[in-house]
Amino acid sequence: MFQSLPDFPLQPVAAGRYNDRFERRNRQWRFTERRVRIHLVGDVSRHLRA
Repeated sequence: MFQSLPDFPLQPVAAGRYNDRFERRNRQWRFTERRVRIHLVGDVSRHLRA
């Protein structure tokens, strides 16, 4: 995940792996499950709001 703001340069704030499962219902694909494993957390001080 990358983030930039007018006063904050583009930089990685998190990196990891997504493992998703899908199903097809009524001719449309849908998420049934998402597992996220975060391996790197950068400067998230401007990403998350209190």
